[in-house]
Amino acid sequence: MVDDELRKKLAAEFMQRTADGTLAQAAKRLLAPGGIHHDWRFPAGWDSFLKAVEEVCRMAPERRIEIKHLLSNGGFVIGHVHVVQRPGDPGSVGFFLLRFEGEHIAEMWAAGGKASKPIHPTSTAHSENPVNPV
Repeated sequence: MVDDELRKKLAAEFMQRTADGTLAQAAKRLLAPGGIHHDWRFPAGWDSFLKAVEEVCRMAPERRIEIKHLLSNGGFVIGHVHVVQRPGDPGSVGFFLLRFEGEHIAEMWAAGGKASKPIHPTSTAHSENPVNPV
């Protein structure tokens, strides 16, 4: 039986390898055959996803990821990440929802967007927007 900590470890490896372009080397170990991804940017199937990951990494070889949160519940892991394409880039925020079958990722959802510029704590915008504190 696979526990939550192992699933989080596997999810972290998946996210890191997605960011650095090495996911294809671990695909057989991490991805379930016939798995599904729900990333609208790429055609269905792991093969197209793996090719897209490699292409993105070729275009941004300095790409880095920082995993902010990993939460596991049953067969699911959700990850919150900060991705920087190149030094000086404010980056983007990303979320992955991974459904596991045993030790393999059987289904993946991904969403994200550009990170906003940080608001200085003494700015008017910050003091008038208590719902979105820095």
